[in-house]
Amino acid sequence: AAALDTLSPSAKAAAVRVIGAKSGRRYAARVFALTSDANPEVRAAAIGALSGVAGASDLPALLRLLETTNEAALVDEVQKGVVASARQMTPADGGAKALVGAMRTSAHPERIIEVLPQVGGPQAIAALVERFNAPDIKGTAFRGLVEWRGPEASDRLLAIYTAGEPAYRDQAFAGFVRQVSSSSLPAEQRVLQVRKALGSATTARERRSLVRALGGMKTYQAFLVAAS
Repeated sequence: AAALDTLSPSAKAAAVRVIGAKSGRRYAARVFALTSDANPEVRAAAIGALSGVAGASDLPALLRLLETTNEAALVDEVQKGVVASARQMTPADGGAKALVGAMRTSAHPERIIEVLPQVGGPQAIAALVERFNAPDIKGTAFRGLVEWRGPEASDRLLAIYTAGEPAYRDQAFAGFVRQVSSSSLPAEQRVLQVRKALGSATTARERRSLVRALGGMKTYQAFLVAAS
């Protein structure tokens, strides 16, 4: 790491990118220091390497950096570092708990909301639901629910879809179908969810999507609902 100081800015940036790609966590302190480098290329390379070097203990520093970074592309890279760090925290919900806590005092809570689907956990989804019900960053929270990776948001998306609010209805429907189709929940529970959605379906396209989802469940109950 000391050799970095002897390199030209372009060579230093290239070396930092290699460190990040190879998950060189022992160089984390050096990479973090370079996130404030005066040279834009070096600074961008260091921020881009964060997801490869960050550990669980680096989350506070990453959240501070997330607050002060202004360039959209670099915000995205810091967010990747935040996700990598939060996922390493123990217990498993420690990362989500820390993020939700930080969000309450953040000047840019939407930046934290955007990473919650990738971190997961009950506290993360509860925060998304809470922010969807608030007016300030409702749209960002909604995207988080749609992008949620597990089945936990499907009930909430179903409720948004059935409420029929035009700004959210179509995306809520698409997110619900994706989540219920790939869900690990028992088939009987998923069939009940789809049956509720069928009651609110207003187009042939929506009904076809829901019937296809039922077909993937391969149960007699699913067949009966699809045929009704």
